[in-house]
Amino acid sequence: LIVQLRNPGLRDRHWERIHEKTGLSLKPDTAFTLTRAIEMKAMHFSEQIEEVSVVATQEYALETALDKMRREWDSLKLDVGAYKETGTFVLRSMDEILQLLDDQIVKTQAMRGSPFCVLTIEANCLAWEKQLMHLQETFDEWISCQRVWLYLEPI
Repeated sequence: LIVQLRNPGLRDRHWERIHEKTGLSLKPDTAFTLTRAIEMKAMHFSEQIEEVSVVATQEYALETALDKMRREWDSLKLDVGAYKETGTFVLRSMDEILQLLDDQIVKTQAMRGSPFCVLTIEANCLAWEKQLMHLQETFDEWISCQRVWLYLEPI
């Protein structure tokens, strides 16, 4: 019961769901103690609390996975370099970035298909997927334009 109530994934919506299922107001605050939970006979509702806690854990896993995907971009840098003596810079090795981009698009679409992807998480997933798709389109156009320019530059 203690582990279930200390679940870091429990959000306000989960506490409301626990209240609906048990009739107990268990939302933790500075005055909430184990003694208070025992006095409220919360242990009699451990199955209902566990149900909500398991869902909260799955939703939390999706939230943290989305946050991790965003942080993966923090350390990446576009590798550009001067092209001969033209004064023009071109993209170099894009393999790592394009691979990460493809992987994250697939992961985001899979997350949206999860039964634990509630509205708030789904909205974040959609926004992130939209950014990834826009980035993919931009890179595709950039690489295509660069390829044509490199072909025509000697002429």
